[in-house]
Amino acid sequence: MKPRTIKRIGLAFPLGIAFMERLLQGILDYAREHGGWVFTRMPERLNPSIDWLAHWQGDGAFAVITTAADAKIARSLRMPVVNLTAHLGETGAPTVMVDHEAIGRLA
Repeated sequence: MKPRTIKRIGLAFPLGIAFMERLLQGILDYAREHGGWVFTRMPERLNPSIDWLAHWQGDGAFAVITTAADAKIARSLRMPVVNLTAHLGETGAPTVMVDHEAIGRLA
């Protein structure tokens, strides 16, 4: 049997926001189900940026990309980055978005 490869996943988004907490729970549920992921959290700062990912030796990341500078960093990384906000529109990274139209229909 082939040994499972451990994937190092960066979490570059703030906690304490209900939406982000639910996204984190989904990420953790997926990781538990599929196994093989270890996580590194974003350093705590007042104005968070994903710039630390450029110097981190990981396999992928989930991030909040809210500035053009962070979008540029995300595109330059040698790992996949999933954007967790639609704040900028087009970032060049796959983006998880809220379907506001579907929410309106449900309401």
